[in-house]
Amino acid sequence: MTVAAKIFTKMQYTQTSKRPPGRRFSLEEKVLSLSLYKKSPRSYPLLAKYFTLPSTKSLKRLLTKIEVKPGLNKCIFMKIKNTVKELCTEDRLCSLIFDEMSISPQIHYNAAKDQLRGFTFDGKKIAQLLEIETQ
Repeated sequence: MTVAAKIFTKMQYTQTSKRPPGRRFSLEEKVLSLSLYKKSPRSYPLLAKYFTLPSTKSLKRLLTKIEVKPGLNKCIFMKIKNTVKELCTEDRLCSLIFDEMSISPQIHYNAAKDQLRGFTFDGKKIAQLLEIETQ
C-alpha cells in the first residue's frame, strides 16, 4: 500500500464510527484530503458523501494558516534539488518556466494578524498609500 492509501484507510477506519461533529482529523489526513479537493473541487462533495472526509470549510481554514509571500520560495527549490539528486543526468534535463500574472493594486485587511496586506514585501508602500488617501 502507498503512504496515501494507508492514511486514507486509517482515516476511514477511525473516523467513520464517529458522528460528523465529533470527528477529528490529523494534519496528514487533512493534507491528503486537501490534495483531493484541489485536484477536483467539484467532485470532493461526492467523495465526501461516500467516504469520511473533512469538510471543505475545514480544508479552507487549513489553507488560511499557510503564509505565502511573494517572490521565489526556497523550500520548493530545495525539494526539487533533493528529488532530482538521485536521477541520472539525462532525467535531470528540464525547463523551469516562470509566468507572470496581472496584479491589480489593492489592499486587504487580515483580521487574524491585524495587518494590512498588499503586494510589497515590507509594507512601506502601503503605509505611504494610506497617508496620501487620508490627507
